[in-house]
Amino acid sequence: LSETEPADKLIRKGVTNNDEVSFKEAFVVNGIKIPLRSPPFLIFLEVDWDKLDGELERVKEYIDVPIIGFPAGFEDSDGLRRAIKAVSDHFGVFGVDADSPRVLNEAVSLGSSFILNLTKSNVDKLRPKGEVAYVVAPEDPGNLEELRQTISIAKKLGFRNLIVDPIVSPPPFGLVQSLINYKILTEELKEYPFMMGVLNVTELIDADSVGINAVLTAVALELGVSILLTREGKKTRWSSYELRKAVEMATRSRGKKFMKDLGVDLLILKEKHRR
Repeated sequence: LSETEPADKLIRKGVTNNDEVSFKEAFVVNGIKIPLRSPPFLIFLEVDWDKLDGELERVKEYIDVPIIGFPAGFEDSDGLRRAIKAVSDHFGVFGVDADSPRVLNEAVSLGSSFILNLTKSNVDKLRPKGEVAYVVAPEDPGNLEELRQTISIAKKLGFRNLIVDPIVSPPPFGLVQSLINYKILTEELKEYPFMMGVLNVTELIDADSVGINAVLTAVALELGVSILLTREGKKTRWSSYELRKAVEMATRSRGKKFMKDLGVDLLILKEKHRR
């Protein structure tokens, strides 16, 4: 510790480094260590393929992996290449989210390390590649049996690095049940890391994202979910920063102390002490 600066000031300066936290790896993808359970956490940011300019540089220090998001029905190979080139200028590791199996396979050939999503409809159309991670998600959110079957089929077809995303439903349309599903599956599928799309909640409620991101990160800590997926819209701008601070708090808490008085906080709109 410094002889001249208080400990809480030093803590506030630092960002929790995953390499400094002891954890069990599920697997490694292009140098990115995927925690089997949190803490620590990884933050994935989804950015629309045609809105990449300026966004990634702005949030680069807060995220681990950018995910290029493509709309339903997208089949433009040239657009895919341009988007990947734009992301590659800022990040060595990235992912692609698309509904077209052809686009997803082409993305892998162009260097994508993460593929969203592997589903029951495309599992037999995607080509497994050892050093790529595939996020497995249900087409029917909440259908646990469908998710189990897709994972089983994927394993038989040679997909090795699987990340499970049971899908968080937005309130008031199934949020509680979706979290129950996470609880069931994280205890049942102990050999797989899990992803939580917190964007499904922050984007679909007219409330400040900062508190929502903090609470969902605390929930992810309890569940052992190690990957948080977000996006930045008009009302969720700086969600990447908010999640980065939230995961610092969660990592320091480790589920052994309350997420308060940790030397880092998300008290942006209010204060603990009166002036």
